[in-house]
Order: sequence, then C-alpha cells, then structure tokens
Amino acid sequence: MSASPQLKPIPSTPWVKPTPTSKKISSQQISPLQEAISALATAAAENPNAKLIDLTVGGLKSGDGTPAGLHPALSIDPQKLNLFFGKVYENLVWALGKLSLNSEKNDGLLYVISKANEIFNALVYKPEKVFSPYLPSLGDPNYRQAIEKLILGSNHDMREHRHITTAQTIGGTGALSLAAQFLRKHLHNQENLVNEKMLVNEPSVFVPNSTWDNHKNIFGTHGFNIGAYNYINVDDGTLNFNGLEKSLNQIPEGSVVVLHASCHNPTGQDLSPDQWGGISTILGDKKLIPVFDNAYQGLAQGINEDALGIRTIINNKDIPRVLIASSNSKNFMSYGERIGSLIIINPRDENHEAELQGIISANHKNPVTHVAQRIAFVLNNSTKFTQWQTAIQKYRELLNIRRTELKKALEEILPNMPWDNMLGSHGMFCVLRGLPKEFFDELRNQHGIYMPKDGRVPLGNLDETSFAAFKAALNELLPNYQENLINKQLPASVQT
Repeated sequence: MSASPQLKPIPSTPWVKPTPTSKKISSQQISPLQEAISALATAAAENPNAKLIDLTVGGLKSGDGTPAGLHPALSIDPQKLNLFFGKVYENLVWALGKLSLNSEKNDGLLYVISKANEIFNALVYKPEKVFSPYLPSLGDPNYRQAIEKLILGSNHDMREHRHITTAQTIGGTGALSLAAQFLRKHLHNQENLVNEKMLVNEPSVFVPNSTWDNHKNIFGTHGFNIGAYNYINVDDGTLNFNGLEKSLNQIPEGSVVVLHASCHNPTGQDLSPDQWGGISTILGDKKLIPVFDNAYQGLAQGINEDALGIRTIINNKDIPRVLIASSNSKNFMSYGERIGSLIIINPRDENHEAELQGIISANHKNPVTHVAQRIAFVLNNSTKFTQWQTAIQKYRELLNIRRTELKKALEEILPNMPWDNMLGSHGMFCVLRGLPKEFFDELRNQHGIYMPKDGRVPLGNLDETSFAAFKAALNELLPNYQENLINKQLPASVQT
C-alpha cells in the first residue's frame, strides 16, 4: 500500500489592515465616460480595421467580449453589429444635440449615465464595508422596503388587508424563476383553496402570444404546461385587446397568467388604464393568478405610470394572490450586478415567508450586497430619488428620439408603407414584422449585423454610428422584401 501524500502547510502571512485612500468612491474614478475612452483606445489599438460597433460590450468598437449563446459567428466576426440584446449603458450615445466629449453641457446618454453613476456611488463606503457580509436570504431590508414602495406606491395600504412578502432576487430572471418555483410548490400542495380551483396535477401558465422567449423556458423548467393567450395581432404587430379578453375568459380557473407591466417585450404595445381595468375584472372572475414581469419600470411613460397595471390588479379584492417579478438591470443600470425583486401578495391569513426562504436557500442562499445598498440609498433619499427620476426621463426621451428617427428612415426607404404602429409603442424595443429568414441571413452575411429573426430592434443599441450602418443595410435590403411587409405594418387598431 502506497503512503498517503503529504500535505504541505500553507505559509502564514500576517494580516495587515488596509488603509483606505478615501472615505468616498469618486464618480470621476470609475465614470462610464472614462471607461469608454479607455476601452475605445484599447480597442482601436487591437482592432483598427473594425468598421462597425460591437454593441455587446457597451457600444464600443471591439472584436471580442461577445456573450456566449447568441450566434457562433459573433465570437469570431470582428466587424459586427449585435442587435440581439437591449442595453442602457453607453450604447445609446445619441445626442439631443451633437455630443461632445469635452463639453460640460452634454445632453447625450453619456452625460445621463455619468450623472446616474455619481448618484449611485454617492454612498460613503467605510473601511469595514469593503468586506461583503452575507445578507439575509430575503435580502437587504432597506432595499426591500424601498422597492416595495416604488412598485406598489409610496402610500399603499396593502399590508392592512393582505400579507406581503418581498424578496431581493438575482435579477429579474431570478425573480421569475423564484415565482415559478413558489407557485409550482404551492399549487401542488394545496388541493382546494377556499373559492379557488387550483390545477393540482398539471399546473399551467399562459404567456402572451408574443413574449420574451425565456418566459417559456423558466416556467417549463419548473414543471408548468405552457399555453399562450392572444395579445398581439400576428399580421401587423398591433394590440389585439378583443382577442386578449376572449383568451383570458377561456383559460381554466386557477391558472397562472404572465403579464408585462410596461414596455411589452418585444413589441412595446402596452395596455391603457381602461384596458387594465377590464383585464382586472376578468382575472378576478376567473380566479387566475397574475405574475407580472416588471422589467422596465420608468422607461415607458414614468415610474408611477408604468406601475398602473400592477396597482390596478392588486387593488382588486377578487384577486387574492399576485406575484410581481421586477428587474433593476435597466432602470438602475445594474446589468452585471444582478439585482431584482419578487413581491408576493397573498390573503392576509396566508404567510408563505418561511416557504419562500426555503426555496431561496436551495437556490442561491443569499443575494448581492453592495448594489442593493446603493439602490436603497437612492430610493430613500428624496434629493437622489429626484435626480434618478430625471436621469430615467432623459433616457426615455432619447429612446423616443431613436424610435422617431428609425420611423423616418423607414419612411424614406419605403415611403408607401404605414409605419405608424412602431412610433406608438413604448420602451427599448420595436419590431420589423413579416420579414423572412433570408432577410436576416443577408443582413448578417452582407453587412455584419446580427439581429433576431422575429425582427426585434433594440433601440438602445443604436448610437449615431451604428444607426447609420443599420439604415444603410435596410436601404439596400428592404426594397427586395416589400411584398413580405404588405399587410404586416398597419396602423395600430388600439391606441396604447
């Protein structure tokens, strides 16, 4: 028998308390503007022949850094324009006037993001906060309280007649996954809740007929049967409210229904206040369980306006339970730090907090620390909150400008086509509907532009340079596919 290997002792080194250089993180040290300039200089030296902007790394010219899982060629094609993901950050360097990096009066997004980061980094980090202690499994209490007020309303009285559990999650995707796990376990264990008919053996979730693809993946992974309800007219991309009402009335009682709170992804076609009221009545009558995907609060019409659908539903006493999965990736520019929330509203006599904590412990145990502190700091400080709202408003205006410019470009290319439904939509995306696979293949092979085949255009990914390249490609290719677009781009039948 061979001898056991001998383990070498780890050398001991004395611990030296770090000496902080500053009690406050300077926004100038880590501003997106400086990061952008540095990255541009590095990228230019490494890849001087790249002709288009790689939007996967924040709107900067680069030949690498492409996220895996999109398209194999994206990782090796140095001359590419990625229109797969929508991002805030620096990748919408679109000016209300001409953006000058040396001007103190910039109105472009670089200025907005720089000011926003100044707000976020205004939290004073004491030396002991360099280390990240574990948060409770439900997350930072100040963040949870602040995000609950942001979504439900600062003066909401839900706790007087409902039980509310709010959990900090790993982004919006983590919030949806946690919602799916909670509902799967809850529906499986509860056979006949009072006044509710639950689908115990085969729980079902219904998503819009045009939706974020990951909705199906998330709920399917957790054992739900996936169905679809009418939301969008498949021919023209407009809102089909009559079909929506009819579909919801046909869904079996006790089913789960996923709703987009605002900035419907991918179409941007949102419901009006009156339409939300009609949906609320159906949900209550059918005892359906709404799960809101609240990924873009503030980017459609405003912080409170974008939460109107949520607040309408939760105030309907005939809807005993509501789940709200939210993301802070967009409205707090925290893509890489993965923070979101799940709010579960139940009847007052139902407390599922321990059940939710058990699921979280099996998933990720504890959420992230510092970004939660920064967001809570902004939301709980009236001055910083006002500044944050101003930054969100500016970005919203920039998206609307980009949408208008794209509509103008399309009208120049195909002047006889009615593109108005695109202008009437909200948020970070719009859709070029009706184009065949061959169009997107040519877009990629001839122009180095990678775009989803559903025609979704992330407006935030188009800065001045990349928009010009995208417009040139559309100008060359779109006339060849005009027949595909006939009857596909019609004026909106329902104003939203």
